[in-house]
Amino acid sequence: MQALVKRPLSRNMWAIMREFKVLPTDPNFKNLDAYQIHFIIESMNLDNREMERRNKGYDSTVEDDDTSWYDESQEEFEPVPDFLDAEDLAKQAYDRLSESERIKMTERVEAEEDDEEAREIHKNKMAQIQKNIEELDKQVNNTSDNQEEYSQQSIEDALNEFDDDDLYM
Repeated sequence: MQALVKRPLSRNMWAIMREFKVLPTDPNFKNLDAYQIHFIIESMNLDNREMERRNKGYDSTVEDDDTSWYDESQEEFEPVPDFLDAEDLAKQAYDRLSESERIKMTERVEAEEDDEEAREIHKNKMAQIQKNIEELDKQVNNTSDNQEEYSQQSIEDALNEFDDDDLYM
């Protein structure tokens, strides 16, 4: 019985019975079809989410049921539709910030700028390392024209030439 009671459908049915104070033998409850049950459960879930938001002090709710943007490529996705002015929206959002939020935002922007500088320094270091590797490859005649092909057999042969006793001298 415990396994049956723990199933999502059973939990949903129990939530409906508890909410409407009915027993499973009630004719109104017994006559609910799958669509009606789903509608009631989704409505109860939405009510719970709204109550949680109110309890957290959020003054409004916005839910976007349009999920078509999930499939948009990153390059094609435009978060602000053409009929809206992104700069005006940014100004409106900035004007609603408190002084402490504005300070935090400025600190984040400065931190991102520092990160950008660090990324540029890292990129330059990596370019220098790559250049050094290419120069060393030239010195030892290790060019892309002269790459040795490794096979399972050549690796086994190299391992067989290696004497483990050399490690314990």
